[in-house]
Amino acid sequence: MKRGAALVALFLASFFAVGFVLPVFLPSKPYSQAEQFALRIDKALDALEEPEFEAFDLALAWPLEIAPYLQYERLTVQPVNPAVVFEPFPGDRHAHIAGYTFCGNEFFLNLRYINWISSWYNDVSSLATLVHEMVHTAGGDFCAWNSEIAESRTQLGTLEVLAGMANHGNVVAYYALLDELREIAMNTALLEALQSNDLDGYREFREQIFPGDKMRAARFEKSMRYWAGEMITLKQILKKYSAVVFEDLQDGKFKADLPPGDGDQDTVFMDDLMYILENLS
Repeated sequence: MKRGAALVALFLASFFAVGFVLPVFLPSKPYSQAEQFALRIDKALDALEEPEFEAFDLALAWPLEIAPYLQYERLTVQPVNPAVVFEPFPGDRHAHIAGYTFCGNEFFLNLRYINWISSWYNDVSSLATLVHEMVHTAGGDFCAWNSEIAESRTQLGTLEVLAGMANHGNVVAYYALLDELREIAMNTALLEALQSNDLDGYREFREQIFPGDKMRAARFEKSMRYWAGEMITLKQILKKYSAVVFEDLQDGKFKADLPPGDGDQDTVFMDDLMYILENLS
């Protein structure tokens, strides 16, 4: 199940060697590795114009373009071509679940993505959700019973697919990739803040990413109130979707029992993603 930016409303050695010049603000403590990475990705995003994106293309055009990349990036040897179903999610799921699948020949996306009066409509980040759910349907560890394995391996596969598409000139995939990388790093930093009981420090860091964005800040505070009684669950979500992923990013590869799944651990080299990170301006 992919929980995108709306999930909690929050939303490798050379990669962190870039310095950051912040002309006015001085942090109260040194930035963590995840925070430095988020700042670097955010700088790259700020230099881009958000590309045009049509939500209804999630139904057919994007799946047709994405499917071959699962084989091209060596995530599977089998063709993957699942059906996309848009579903109105009830209650809290409406705001917190972006998509899910039972790992068969179909997956489900939140109907808000194609509801033209929703704030989710035409959101480029929905492309990462789409890729994520397609990777799940490939099977193997991407659909493991252990949800931490399934979600972290799927997130890593999603990043490599988006990077492969980006390196072939797909500007929408490139933007969605950077957006997803920033979210992963920020959510890793949030987990660190929750573990060290330093939410104020995290708020300080967030302000450097989204300066003056009061509405985004309000959504974050709402999410903290929402999860206040379920902090263990929130930390588990942040770990499997982001922190474990961020750790593996630094190796440039990950281990997984690739589909169709024979019990052996294969190594997936994230060469497309590493190329982008090494050459990020």
